Amino acid sequence: MASSRRMMNCAKAFVVIGVACTILYAVNLFGRAETLAPACLGFLLCGVAVPAGIYFNRPSRRVPWILVDVAGILLLAASATRTEFATLGNLGPTRSLIPDALALPGYLVLAIGLTMLARTNENRDRAHMDMVLDGFVAALAGLSVAGVYLIGPVLCNHSTSLLVRITLAC
Repeated sequence: MASSRRMMNCAKAFVVIGVACTILYAVNLFGRAETLAPACLGFLLCGVAVPAGIYFNRPSRRVPWILVDVAGILLLAASATRTEFATLGNLGPTRSLIPDALALPGYLVLAIGLTMLARTNENRDRAHMDMVLDGFVAALAGLSVAGVYLIGPVLCNHSTSLLVRITLAC
């Protein structure tokens, strides 16, 4: 009972901090740090709250949750560097690849962590592997349509370098 009460207090504290940061952000009290404020709040979530939740709840499989948390930190760092280097919408040769160098491993670690969470040792779940494969094929079809009709024409119309095309294709 004491553990659940402590978790509720932690959850309430996190909500209060999040609402306070949202209000400060809305009334523009962050000043020049306004562009990095969401990343800092996200880092509080990924860097403090999730590890605390893993520590207090002690899930049977911790490694997937740790991987998802590491992926969140990498993706937040990519978002902050994307804002700092102003790479959003920049497809020219001056585009910095540092945000992409953080985001691509972040997506890979996230995929590994979610795959580890989805794995099961029960035989009845292994019998339904065809549903997982059907979902995978549907996801690949959606990605190919997006690549051909959305990403490809944009990259061809903006004289982008080959390195930027390869990075954005991944």
